Amino acid sequence: MTTEDRQERSLDELLRLNYSDMTDDEIDRVVEWKASIKARDTAYQQQIANQNAWNERHLAELQKQTEIAQSEQQALLRASEERLKKVMGSE
Repeated sequence: MTTEDRQERSLDELLRLNYSDMTDDEIDRVVEWKASIKARDTAYQQQIANQNAWNERHLAELQKQTEIAQSEQQALLRASEERLKKVMGSE
């Protein structure tokens, strides 16, 4: 039986074999598959890093907005207290 007569083995089967038990084409298929997995994992890690960076920037912006809102609320509260003191003091 020649290599051409043999049916193409599945990738799952090839992954269980040693390289010495594979043809050059099969080794190439396994190497390409492993490279694609590595490229996918690298892209996913970059995507996660980008998302984390965006989350940090967004959180910083939200904290800044919260501080501004709290400042404004405190200013309004102080103004209201001063008006109330004036009204209560004049009665």
